[in-house]
Amino acid sequence: MTGDQGGTGKIDMSPEETTGQLNRLRAAGDTLEPAWLLQRGKIDAPERIGGGPLGRAFTALYSAPKTAVTGAMDQIPGIYRQLADNGGQAVQAYQSTDGAAAGQYNR
Repeated sequence: MTGDQGGTGKIDMSPEETTGQLNRLRAAGDTLEPAWLLQRGKIDAPERIGGGPLGRAFTALYSAPKTAVTGAMDQIPGIYRQLADNGGQAVQAYQSTDGAAAGQYNR
């Protein structure tokens, strides 16, 4: 995907390989979202825990961690997609700059 491919000490990018990996990242976000929503439905149903003394004690301590976990997880699919978008912009910038630099030399 990237690395010092020419032995120059500088990073080179393979736009095709990088784009493929970015597509995989986007797909991971797209796959994670419905899977997470299914699990979130279970997390959001504390009434299934039970109303006895143990269930009430657990439920009293459940809200804050649940909110922290769901708040973080709700964002992750979108973060994956945003990273893929940002990476795509980096690929385009790399290709544009590489093309402009190559045009500065007579062949």
